[in-house]
Order: sequence, then C-alpha cells, then structure tokens
Amino acid sequence: ATSKGVWSEHVDKGSGKTYYYNSVTKASVWTKPQELMSPPEIKVVMTDWKEYNAPDGRKYYNNAKTGVTQWTRPPEMDGAVAAAPVAETAPVVKEAPAAQPAVEPAGNGKRAAVEEKEEEEEEEVRRPTKKEKKIKEVVPDLPAPKYDTKEEAVQAFRELLEDKVSSHKLQWVDAMAILQLDVRFKAVKSLGEKKNLYQNYIAKKARDFVDAERIRKKGAKEGFLELLNESDFVDHKARYRDVSEKLNLDPRFAALDSDRERGDMFEDFVMGLEKKEKERLKLNRADNLAAFRNLLEETDTINARTRWGEAKTLLKEDERYQSLEGDDKYRLENFDDYVQGLIAKEAEQKEMERERKKAIEKAQRTAFTELLGEMEVKGILTLKSTYKEAKETDEAKTETRWEEMMAQSKSKTQDLVEDFILELQKKFQANRTTLKEAYKAAEKLDITTCGLEAFGAALKSHPGADAISDLHIKMFHEELVKLAEEELAKKEKKKLLRVKELKKLLDKYIGREKITLESSFEEAEAACGERSAWKEVSSSDRTAAFASAMATLKKEEAQASGESRSRSRSRSRSRSGERHRRRSRSGERRRDDSPLRRK
Repeated sequence: ATSKGVWSEHVDKGSGKTYYYNSVTKASVWTKPQELMSPPEIKVVMTDWKEYNAPDGRKYYNNAKTGVTQWTRPPEMDGAVAAAPVAETAPVVKEAPAAQPAVEPAGNGKRAAVEEKEEEEEEEVRRPTKKEKKIKEVVPDLPAPKYDTKEEAVQAFRELLEDKVSSHKLQWVDAMAILQLDVRFKAVKSLGEKKNLYQNYIAKKARDFVDAERIRKKGAKEGFLELLNESDFVDHKARYRDVSEKLNLDPRFAALDSDRERGDMFEDFVMGLEKKEKERLKLNRADNLAAFRNLLEETDTINARTRWGEAKTLLKEDERYQSLEGDDKYRLENFDDYVQGLIAKEAEQKEMERERKKAIEKAQRTAFTELLGEMEVKGILTLKSTYKEAKETDEAKTETRWEEMMAQSKSKTQDLVEDFILELQKKFQANRTTLKEAYKAAEKLDITTCGLEAFGAALKSHPGADAISDLHIKMFHEELVKLAEEELAKKEKKKLLRVKELKKLLDKYIGREKITLESSFEEAEAACGERSAWKEVSSSDRTAAFASAMATLKKEEAQASGESRSRSRSRSRSRSGERHRRRSRSGERRRDDSPLRRK
C-alpha cells in the first residue's frame, strides 16, 4: 500500500477495488484524495469539465460552469491549460504554453524561497524563458507610463489584474499573453515583482471564489429545504425516487451541484418528519399512560410486592387500562416504574426511620454522659470506680437516663461508663504531674500530720495547681496518705522481723546456756553484741526482748519444776494402786477356793 501524509492506498480483498484510509480521521473512502493525486490528476479534478458516456458508447464532455457540451476532449482534462482569449487586433499565439504548477498559497516555504530568489535577481538582467520570448515577440512595444510613486505604480498594476484576470485558475505564463497588451503592465519594472503581485492577487481571488462558492452552496441548500417544506406531497413516508421528478420542476432543485447531495438532504428531511410523527403519536400515548399511572396510584391494593399478573386482574375493567389496548408493553413498563418508585419510597422511609432512631440514640447517649458527669461531681463515680459498682448505685436504679441507655444497649452502656472512668483517669494523671510538683515544692508539708484542707491550700499556692479541682486534690491527698501508711506498715513489719530475729538469737543462746536466769542484760549484751540481730534493733527493743526471753525462761523453769513433782506423786499413786489390785486379786482367789464356793 502506498501512503502520503495521513492518507494510504489499499485494495479491498472482497471486491478488488482500491480504497483510501485516513489515519487521523479513521475514515475509508473509495474516491482518491488530492494528497495522493499526481499534478495532471489534480488538474482534471479542478477543471469544470466532466466526462460522460453516450448511449452509443462514445464519450462526450460537459462544462458545468459554461454549460458547453462537446465531443472533443478539452485540453484541461489532459493537464494542459488553454490560452486565454485576446483582443481582435492582437496576434494569435499558435503554440499553447505548457501547464505550469499551481501557485502555492502565501506563506508556503517553497514559494517564499522562490520569491527570495527572484528578489536577488532583480538587480540582474533576467533571462526570459522560451515561452516568454515567444509571447514577447508578438507583443507590440507599448510606451511605458510614468507614475509619481511606487504605490501608484503597484496600484495601477493591480487594477490591470482586476480588469483582465477573471479566473483564479489562470497561470502566470498564460496571463502574460493578456496583460502585456496593456500599458499598465509596464507600471512595475521587475518581472519577479510582477509575478509576486500576480500570485498574491490569484491567491486572494481563489479565497474569494471559495467564499462565494460556500455562500452559493449554503443558499442552494436553504432553497432546497424551503422547496421540501413547501411541497405537500413530501411527507414522512415519501421516497426520493418517487418525488424527484416533481421537485425537478422547481429551479431550487437543480441549484444543488449533485444528485447525491439532494438525496442526502431529502433523507435527512424525511427523517425529521418521521421523528415529529413519532413525537405526535407519543404525545397521545403519554396522555393515556398518565391516566394509567393515576389508576395505579388510586389502587390501594397495589404495593411494592405486587406482581404484574395480579395487577392486571385488578385493573383490566377500568377504562384507563383499556385505553392502552394494544400497548401492553407500555403498561408493563409504567407498572414497573411505579413499583420501583414504591420500593424506593419504602427504602427512603426506612432510611428516615434509621436516621430518626440514630438521632434519638445519640441524644440518649449525650444525656447519659451528662448523668455520669453529675455522678462524678457527687463523688459517686471516681476514677477507681468499676462498671459493676456504678450499676449498683441509686442513680443506675432510679434515673430514666440510665434506663433508656440500658434499653438501647447494655454493652454500649458499659462501654460509655468504662470510657468515662478511663477519661477521669486520664484527666487525673494529667493533673497529678502538676500536683506532684506542687507537693515537692511544699517542703515543710508532712502528709501524716496535715489535714486535707491544709494540704489543698498548700498545693493551690503553687502556680498551675490553683485551677485543679478539689476532687483531684482530695484523691491525690488520699493517695499520699495511703502511700505514707504503707510505708509505716513496711517499717513496722521490718521492725517486727528484726525483733523476731533477736528473740531467735536469745533463745539460741539460752539453749546453749550462754544466757541463764541468773544472767543480767549486760551479760546478754556482751554475749550477743556482735551479732547483727542485736545491732539492728533499738535499745528499747533489746531490753524488751531480753525481758521477754527471761520471763519465758523463768516460766519454763517453773513449769519444769511443777512437772517433776507431779511425776513423783503420780508414781506413788501408781504403786499404791498396784498393791490394792494385787490384794483384790488375792482375796478373790481365796473366795473361790473356799468349800462353800466350790459346793
């Protein structure tokens, strides 16, 4: 496939015909675009002459602009341009000049290069071409006119072009044969400048021609549309081939350049009539459908879950249903739309109900949070409270706000209480740092002796602590008191352990008889003084421990002495009883051996 620019040439595999594809517009056409044509082909396309076949097979040619028809093939269709007509006194040019390339538009790079080259040659003697020489040989030597300014000379040359050049397709070489017969041709000396002025004039004339053609074609289209609108026999069912003969009687029909264009405009016009007819029919159907829609709305038994079969049974006797006879499709579509509307309405109502419920629940949560705040102010709810404890309070059992929150969700109620307590803990921890600094600053403050009031006054005198609530100060005071009590308890426990160790040491030495009942405190201190158990307790504790050990020892000695006497008495009683038992057994034997007993 050949290509040039955006166009490329291809062959249709089915028909074998050549078609052309535009890579930018993505369009395919059978007609060869000018971008792929050779210069002779472009000449043929641009000419006003067209080739036709006669019934006998011969070819004839018609000029659409002049209306001339002839059997001879015009030179323009072979790529040659015919010589322009001249005045009767002027000699006829026997040899037609060869066709020259079309003048390129102003601003083109190639033309600019040519003009630049011609300007460079203005100072030199220009060598005329063979065709120019031949034209010059037959042109009479006319006197050169004189002009005061260059602008006047240029204007005279332009007026010459206006008078003599009637077609924008006339080439420069061909135009020279006409222009040189006028003295104004010599108004501009340089041939290059003359050619440049001519090319600019031709470019402008070509633009004017295009604009005029556009206006003419627009007017022709508007006239053709007026013709169609005025023709009563053209309706939405009309066909072009049936009415074209009648339309051809009006000159507005032939004003369009091609029958294909007339056919296309006719089809568009008929399609518009068809659309209007459909809209008219649709308008009547719309009225009937509106009445049917009212029928659906008036039937209370139809809801979002009703099926079409059930609805038909309910509605078939109503005239508004029967008015759509033959349009059951539209009934069904309208019914489906109505049911979908009911479904959407129900969904909207449910959504509104959800939003209303959410708003109520939010208000209940807000009121419940306010209740927790009131319980905090009363001291019922503290940062050490638990949900179980809060649930057993009087507020939880009597307050409506608590009941509403529990009815909403027990788990949410617990979460709100626990979150509130956690928030109290966070607030207290934030204030605790300031209170701790204030407590450290109060050096003479003894937590074990001062009361809550004195403690609070001392802490609030510290910068930053004055804004802290009394409840947090009280909690901090209780925390410090508890820590102090725990510290005292630890010390007391440690003291008791040391006293216990000392008692063990004394018992140990008493067992080894290093300490006896006759030993004095000084003797005991001499024996135990080097031991850590003796050193780590106070003097008073040592004295008390020694006295306790001596008392215990004395008591044990007394108990031991009493137990010794008791054992002696017990042995005596045991011997006396044994003697009594022996005597009793001896007497019994004697009774048994007596004659009376035996008998």
